[in-house]
Amino acid sequence: MPEEDKFTEESLGVPSKAELKERLSSENVWQCTSEDSKGEKEEEFQAWLYTHFQMTLENALRLINREDVDESRPFEFKYEGRAMIKQLLDELQNQNDGKDSSAKELAKAICLKYLGVTYMDCEELADSQELLSQALKIFDNLALELKLRYLNDVVDCYNTIGIVHCNRGA
Repeated sequence: MPEEDKFTEESLGVPSKAELKERLSSENVWQCTSEDSKGEKEEEFQAWLYTHFQMTLENALRLINREDVDESRPFEFKYEGRAMIKQLLDELQNQNDGKDSSAKELAKAICLKYLGVTYMDCEELADSQELLSQALKIFDNLALELKLRYLNDVVDCYNTIGIVHCNRGA
């Protein structure tokens, strides 16, 4: 991927891991009340969503949509993008905030949707159907207002499952 197309944490002004560790080890972080701690964790998660998650997802989608140049390895970029999305999903599941927030569930559903579409593109239909079904279950459990905001993703899941069913019957 060309460097000018790739967002980096540095270009977005995201603090380095060393800076984050330094902030977490400072005394004033540990002096907050449990109520403050919950709010800070939520703010941290929101910041992670809007920086690392968004940047990684966009880079993965650029790879997935990139045209293959070597016909001997037709899905090379899709596999790379898929690995990035799987890593994001693992990071989401390892977020230790004690509960699953709507934002976390929505992010999981979006990751599962893109993984399902990528598996379909790579002709792995059974895995695609499973991932898309998981995404739909999560979308169905979201509040109506949130589900309506991401209606295109829900419809995309249904359409892709329909394509998978048509391709499996052939």
